[in-house]
Amino acid sequence: MTTKIINLTPHEIRIFSAEGKALSVPPSGIVARVEERSESLAPINGIPVTKNSFGDIIYSQDTYTCSCGEHGLGATFCNTCQQPVFKNNIVVEPPPRKPGVIYLVSSLIAQRAQREDFYAPDTGPKGAVRDPKGNIIGVKGLQQFF
Repeated sequence: MTTKIINLTPHEIRIFSAEGKALSVPPSGIVARVEERSESLAPINGIPVTKNSFGDIIYSQDTYTCSCGEHGLGATFCNTCQQPVFKNNIVVEPPPRKPGVIYLVSSLIAQRAQREDFYAPDTGPKGAVRDPKGNIIGVKGLQQFF
């Protein structure tokens, strides 16, 4: 049985096999994020400093609306009603646990959610695949924090 992989990040994730073959997992349209609270502290040598803390996990999905509802996903202008298309971000329920399905999330989400079906790309020194400029272009594996 093949495991279905659903990406809950806003970015395509590339996972490279030991042979160098890449599996690209596109974003699903649902994004898992953590609420962030930020408080300004006293600057250090003129450098701004903030104290950050994290709250609940929020699952959201973009929707697009115009006057008539006849527009394409991601469109900015509707050809039918000749009106602008507005992007809305709605909160949705967490994805259900399903046999044979895993979800790709950030390591912060994986740690906070504590779900056995949440995996994060391994972007550590041994797991990241980088281009000649040092940018991460993929990973060699996944991490679990459950």
